Amino acid sequence: MGQLYILVEPTPDQGWICYNGEEMDRERCLGNGGWVMPQEDVDRIFGNLVPIVSPLNTHVSEDGQTVTFDRPSDEERTKEAADMLNMRLGMLKRECESYLSTMRWESMDSYQKKIWSAYRNALENFPNLPGFPWLDQPRESIPWPVKPEANAVPKTLEDLKELKLDQLTNVFDKWMDSPDSSLLSSTGYTVNANNTAKKNVDGLITAMESTGVESVTFMCFDNTPAQLNLQQLKMIQLELIQYGSALYARKWQYRSQIEAAETMEEVNSIEFDFSDVTIS
Repeated sequence: MGQLYILVEPTPDQGWICYNGEEMDRERCLGNGGWVMPQEDVDRIFGNLVPIVSPLNTHVSEDGQTVTFDRPSDEERTKEAADMLNMRLGMLKRECESYLSTMRWESMDSYQKKIWSAYRNALENFPNLPGFPWLDQPRESIPWPVKPEANAVPKTLEDLKELKLDQLTNVFDKWMDSPDSSLLSSTGYTVNANNTAKKNVDGLITAMESTGVESVTFMCFDNTPAQLNLQQLKMIQLELIQYGSALYARKWQYRSQIEAAETMEEVNSIEFDFSDVTIS
């Protein structure tokens, strides 16, 4: 609990109360004839409402020796609580529901989604915080959640690493599904090497083993047809597995670089590329 400083200025009939917190206020009060109110008087007159003491609700007698305090009524406290809930609801609608549209949300990176989700959760949980609605303290000290910046970027190394790892996963997954992913097979054909191609090869092998046909028409990477037998398809299947393993090895290499980075500059310098991955 801080001290209260009483100053009967600028006129004898208008006292001024300064709540402890700013050293310059203390010096100004005491330097102009003010005095420190005894702590037992502070407790008796204001109780736990000291933080909201101001000239609007506190009055000092002409001689500066008597202090009276207008306590807020139950009706005033209820209205303030309702006003604060309405303000919170407006922030949720204006700054979350309207701002976080589907299109805008999809354009955010994982870090921005993380901090905006935390902001929304904080607003939703606001009435459950201890002390709500904080009617016994100055309005400027109410712990409103801080709205994130529109294009916020990580401010710590750990947050940047987390974002970079998410970006690595996204780049990797896109390449695994990309129509540009290809592999030069030992069969002499360049084949698609994405997830869809792997499933197609597996399906062709299953079909050939079930029906006993000797060859099937296979579409190569450049959309030209080729007649392949079961042995050739199984070779392509094996090579696609090896290619997938090589891609994962590259991913783990990038992951290790991110985790070992000691500065944000090091993390930002890491670029991802899977287009040159090959198998021997």
